[in-house]
Amino acid sequence: MKKLLLIITHYSQKNIFLDILNSNKRIQKIDLKLYKDINNIFMLDSIKNEYRKNPSFYMDSLFFNHQFSFSPLLDFCKFVYLIRKPRYIVPDLVEKKIYDYNSACSYYNFRLRKIYEMIIKTPKENQRVYFDDDFEKQDTYEDIKSYLNLKEGFKIKNAIDEPRSINSVFEICDKCYEKYRYKIKQGLR
Repeated sequence: MKKLLLIITHYSQKNIFLDILNSNKRIQKIDLKLYKDINNIFMLDSIKNEYRKNPSFYMDSLFFNHQFSFSPLLDFCKFVYLIRKPRYIVPDLVEKKIYDYNSACSYYNFRLRKIYEMIIKTPKENQRVYFDDDFEKQDTYEDIKSYLNLKEGFKIKNAIDEPRSINSVFEICDKCYEKYRYKIKQGLR
């Protein structure tokens, strides 16, 4: 059975982090997007390696809470949690007409809570947690390389995700971000 790397983060139109991880030849990006039972994992064996020969990991990104509901996978998969500030997330949700501002803020807060709950339940050896301030550090990618036991590193792009203008709705999201950032960092010690 192939190894699965799940990137648990928030929805964003462009996700430079995923592109950087996908730059490694041993990681193949897939798009299953739903993990509700063990059959989702067995499907990995049927994926044709059109782009990569014999990848070490299949990588999928999950942006919504309903996409992951099979908690036994927490013990078997590798997880990278990327926690982004609301000013990078909420405007994208509104621009794409997925949500209005208030609903986007609710999505952000509930998503943050679900990510926190998953981090608490995931064995420490199966997870890495990063925040926005880790996003552009070379050490982050060296840590991921080591965590996944990869021989080659990643092609780091210099594209920086610019924060959007501040809206009063962000104040609520910012407080939620800071609350969970604190709780997560305390739990990782």
